[in-house]
Amino acid sequence: MIQSKKNIINPYHIFISVVLSLIPAAGMAQQIPRSSQYIMNEFIVNPAVAGVDGMTTLNISGRKEWIGFSEDVPTPETYSASFQTRFLKKSSEVKNGIFGKRLVKASKGRVGMGISLINDYNGALQRTGINATYAYHIFLREAQLSFGLTASIAQMKIRSKYLNFKDNDEPLLNLANSSYWIPDFGAGINYMQQNFHIGFSASQLLESKFVFGNSGINTGDPDIHYKRNYNLISSYKHDLAAGSSWEYEPSVLIKMYDPVQFQPTFSGPMLQADMMLRIIYQKGLWFGLAYRTSQEFVALLGVKVQKLYISYSFDYGTNSLSSLSYGSHEISISLKLGDSTRRLPWTGRY
Repeated sequence: MIQSKKNIINPYHIFISVVLSLIPAAGMAQQIPRSSQYIMNEFIVNPAVAGVDGMTTLNISGRKEWIGFSEDVPTPETYSASFQTRFLKKSSEVKNGIFGKRLVKASKGRVGMGISLINDYNGALQRTGINATYAYHIFLREAQLSFGLTASIAQMKIRSKYLNFKDNDEPLLNLANSSYWIPDFGAGINYMQQNFHIGFSASQLLESKFVFGNSGINTGDPDIHYKRNYNLISSYKHDLAAGSSWEYEPSVLIKMYDPVQFQPTFSGPMLQADMMLRIIYQKGLWFGLAYRTSQEFVALLGVKVQKLYISYSFDYGTNSLSSLSYGSHEISISLKLGDSTRRLPWTGRY
């Protein structure tokens, strides 16, 4: 049995509630950690945005889901740190021409790179991984088209303190504290204008098998593997009125999981969407509301202090699991470095 501060429930019921609540009338496996602050750090969603704004950005974030259960209940929690930058050329250079040497403005650098670390706890499983990202940006008049590729390796581990078997000679106990290394790749594309952007990304492209222990315990069933994940993200920002200090920004994040099917009776992975409206005051203070199709509402609040961006979000749902918890909490802190000569003309969109 699992003890909640509000109720006592069966762990099997928790699992079923989580899976079924991720999308109405269908199940969805949560292989990728969720984030309510995707709009503040799109790098964790799409590798194509590495260095997209010409700035060097450091971000740390933490998320704890379903606050309210006892400490013996391993509710999901995720911690991450990321670094991304853009390699820009000098602002001007000397070139030789038919009329002699002349000083011309150099083109902006097109290469972005980044690295991220993640430590994710989901039940008795722990995943610790590192991702290395390369992005290439192409200027299209007043827009920018970006491509990104990321390589990752993650260590999967079973936390023995959350294993409790009736029989002490249970063979699965041999898996306690064992680990398995999983390599993978991801890719993305992003199109950005001053007030609008849209991006698409895919992760876990190799669909690596999930194997623990020796062949006598785990035969490496090909059906036990990671599923490809697809993300479609878009946002639009505009002034509330001409000359106003207020802006509004609707955004959406759509997650799809292989195999992508949309039949209402399909019981496997399908689709989940986050829809958010953010209100921004003088580009330094913002708040927002979002709805996730897993029957959850999200409140977002943030502030910019010079080059530091701090944002907090609170999730609370209407599904059966939410009645047993006090919601989920997430905080994100970003530091953006780089002077005005390194910035693109429209980095104010952030």
